[in-house]
Amino acid sequence: KVQSKFLLLCHMTVYKWCFVVSLLLVAVQFISGSDEFQCHSHGVKHLTEQTEISPEEAERMQCCITLPCKYKVGCWDKQMPPLYAAIRSRALTKEQANLLENDLLLSIINSGEMIKTHTDSMPDHYWWRIPVDKVKYAYFYDAIKQSFLSTFGAELKTSRIDLDIFYVDDWSSHWSNDETYTTEYPGAGYWIHNDCPNFRICYEESGYRGNEFTGNGVAFVLPVALSGKDFDEGYDLQPAALELYNISNGHMVDGEAFKPPNREWMKAYRYNLGEIIYFNAFRWHSGHVPRTADFNNTLNPERKRAETVGFAAEHKDGYWVLFRMCKGSTNDYVKQKIVETDINQHSTGASDKTYMYHGEL
Repeated sequence: KVQSKFLLLCHMTVYKWCFVVSLLLVAVQFISGSDEFQCHSHGVKHLTEQTEISPEEAERMQCCITLPCKYKVGCWDKQMPPLYAAIRSRALTKEQANLLENDLLLSIINSGEMIKTHTDSMPDHYWWRIPVDKVKYAYFYDAIKQSFLSTFGAELKTSRIDLDIFYVDDWSSHWSNDETYTTEYPGAGYWIHNDCPNFRICYEESGYRGNEFTGNGVAFVLPVALSGKDFDEGYDLQPAALELYNISNGHMVDGEAFKPPNREWMKAYRYNLGEIIYFNAFRWHSGHVPRTADFNNTLNPERKRAETVGFAAEHKDGYWVLFRMCKGSTNDYVKQKIVETDINQHSTGASDKTYMYHGEL
């Protein structure tokens, strides 16, 4: 873009010298790493919608429908992780999760040293953002890296930024809603989104340049505090969950970028304490907003929900780089980091990268 604008200004002047200078501008941009993160790998711009692919078909095509997998590409558009997989992996024991909650989360909350995060569009829904120090809580990062290695068969490198945990301490039917299943109204402090815009403003905290990555991106949730039983313990309607949708970033309808219009499209993947759920970052997703009838306050006596939301991008040298969900909210209308409640010691402050809506492909 800089090159084309410069050449336009040079029209009807000494074109030869302008062309040389324009090439130098492109070189400076490349060297300085001012390029943006490119979502999707293999040059794919419009990701396909979900289709059913059997294990036999995947073997014939030599591609992956889930992980671990012996092949190197996913079956949907060659993206990794596989575009329509939801991969569960045990990371923390329940004892480790409880330790993290009591020693870190509740300690900071009870100290009164920080304030809750919210957005203007949902003024009655608040959450805490609490960073996890890599030195003091090394076991937390070791567990994530080991889980990633066993799932992806690749190294996950921590960057200079600490991950954040998002903690809700009034997790009750107040966070349920029925209108969100028939309209675009989010219903609570969770918005349907994909993470291409978030990758664009968050990867810079890792210390890498955008052109060092392949375009493959993974997001994950790791629950560290739950109210009531785990999903695997028979709690079929555990309200703490991840919503995944059957379309991804770049899906087009009548020539226009399209996102799921309501939550009727989703499938809920309910939480187990200490278990990671990995998914492709560019698939439409959301934190779960339960229907009112599905949220039983009696089965959620502690009124709490806490999870780490993490990102990782595949480096061109084969390893992956871990960084945080830096913005503080999944609301696409929030285009910058919410710096007022960001206490992460390695935060780089407001981003100088361009946040893009799903329609700005």
